[in-house]
Amino acid sequence: TMATLDDPMRGRRQEQRKKEKMKRDSVVERLTTHALMGDFKGVCQLSREIQEWKEIGDPFNGEAGWNALYGACVMNHEDIVKFLLRNKVFAVDCRSRRGWTPLMGASQHFGALPLVSQLVETFKARVNLRDKAGGTA
Repeated sequence: TMATLDDPMRGRRQEQRKKEKMKRDSVVERLTTHALMGDFKGVCQLSREIQEWKEIGDPFNGEAGWNALYGACVMNHEDIVKFLLRNKVFAVDCRSRRGWTPLMGASQHFGALPLVSQLVETFKARVNLRDKAGGTA
């Protein structure tokens, strides 16, 4: 029957999607690690790779539940934050699994006022967004 003929193709497509997801997840984790470490060159290289999988609304959250932009904001790596936003790797108000935004991450860091100001004034981050627990930036 036709269903029997389709089964081998479906299995191959599923296996291919599984491999692509594993590769994508690896790149997302490496990108997040480089952003946390402040490795601008590594972030630039991996950002090119991640653009291949860019889907509308995909926050590229890693195993920890948040993404490279959030990590760069928490660690106050302004150059990386600007790069990721100017190159549209992430949306300024993208969310972690807990609903945290990059602005929430930046506002946790002592001395990050210039970054917080840039997120709000230059990149138009919304200050009134709430995380899943009801907190704001």
